[in-house]
Amino acid sequence: MIKLPIILMELENGSQSPATLYKKLNKKFSSVAEFSNTLDCLYALGTIKLLDEGVIQYVNKT
Repeated sequence: MIKLPIILMELENGSQSPATLYKKLNKKFSSVAEFSNTLDCLYALGTIKLLDEGVIQYVNKT
């Protein structure tokens, strides 16, 4: 759970593909599995969504 804000802060700058996002943030995660699990958690919480264009978008609920 401590890694959730890392991804969210990056997505506040705009939607990105999962690959681009990982390239920018890979040093902050111990493995691609940890990164993927963090994305899964954010998706399950409804905080991010995957658009038809293949990019991840931050869902601002305010």
